[in-house]
Amino acid sequence: MSASRLAAFSVREGRMDLEVMIESRFGRAPYFLLVDMESDSPVKLITNDKAMGMGHGAGIKTASLIIEEGCNMVVSGLVGPKAFSVLSSAGITVFSGIEGSVREAIQAIKDGRVAPDNAPSSHGHGFMAGERERKRFRMGRRGS
Repeated sequence: MSASRLAAFSVREGRMDLEVMIESRFGRAPYFLLVDMESDSPVKLITNDKAMGMGHGAGIKTASLIIEEGCNMVVSGLVGPKAFSVLSSAGITVFSGIEGSVREAIQAIKDGRVAPDNAPSSHGHGFMAGERERKRFRMGRRGS
């Protein structure tokens, strides 16, 4: 598979299903669903168990995992500055502030209703650190 069409979605559940919900935290997401964006097909489910128990550095560890998988796109809730820097340096496009199912997010990206980030969506260190900066995506629409 060409890396140019492989996206990693942070998800809450360990299922190969486009109806799973996007996880709000990138670095501590329990799973990543890898999706071929041309066919909208899930191709692989990876666990993020090594980063889950880390005190610090979970975002960097998770970004490295995504790079190793050959993805060129990440879709998640909040993405901190260190993870964003690692992903961006590797040429990976980041879509953050996304809520809803993987299927809804795919459609919103393809329709151009969400744009890639040019900066981190969080100051780092967990969910609440970036809550003020968080963009909302629900049911195919962004709002505040």
